[in-house]
Amino acid sequence: MYAKCCVRQAFKIQERWDEEQGRMAVIRCNDRSGITMNPLAPWLQRAPADALGSFIEGRLKFMDYMEKLDDALPDGHADKADPAYRYASIKFPGLLAPLSRLIPKNNGHIMSGAWNGIVDGYIALGTDSRRPLEIEQAAKLDDDFTPLWNRCEASGCDAVEQPWRKMKCCSGCKLIYYCSATCQRAHWKEHRTDCKTRTHAPQMLRSQARYLKAHTDIFEPAYAKILSGEPLDANTAMVKGVLDDTIT
Repeated sequence: MYAKCCVRQAFKIQERWDEEQGRMAVIRCNDRSGITMNPLAPWLQRAPADALGSFIEGRLKFMDYMEKLDDALPDGHADKADPAYRYASIKFPGLLAPLSRLIPKNNGHIMSGAWNGIVDGYIALGTDSRRPLEIEQAAKLDDDFTPLWNRCEASGCDAVEQPWRKMKCCSGCKLIYYCSATCQRAHWKEHRTDCKTRTHAPQMLRSQARYLKAHTDIFEPAYAKILSGEPLDANTAMVKGVLDDTIT
């Protein structure tokens, strides 16, 4: 696969140790010049020319919309995005939703690496008083765009995965995580139906879930109406007002 695709396009994907960030960083490297590039750069270069460009433009508009809404919320508000997640969402050209392995693992690895690299950049700023691990737990994603650090999904448990405490997934559906057998047993009555039908929703970061819900339920249908020139209903007019800076 590598020989058929990456080599022919004169680039390679590498993992290198970044001394400044203290982590492995995923980079895309041009074999001819050795210049490193954003792994998503080809998407951005194509943006004005094709349907993918329109898709990305819509995602960037959505990020602008969410940034403005987030600015309007007071600190500590339940719907306010985690600052590290927001920082990454502004710099990353897209909205990452759980994929359940619908794309090649390598692609997910490259994209999550780019996202997590931005989160590391946020940590390196030193403006957030939280421990680096706490920031990672709130903002980093794995190769399937689910949380890098899983949390226990038993009702009433707020345990989050740490280097010395790994969560275990349900042996039946392999879709839900628990910190202990005790939590799994306590949650079984709630989980039983979803386990048998394998319909449990993929775990998401709190801010990720909020962004995706806002995109699906509010922004996406409104933005489609704006582009089509249809008469604006109240919701669409609100979205347009936020984008046009006529509503603050």
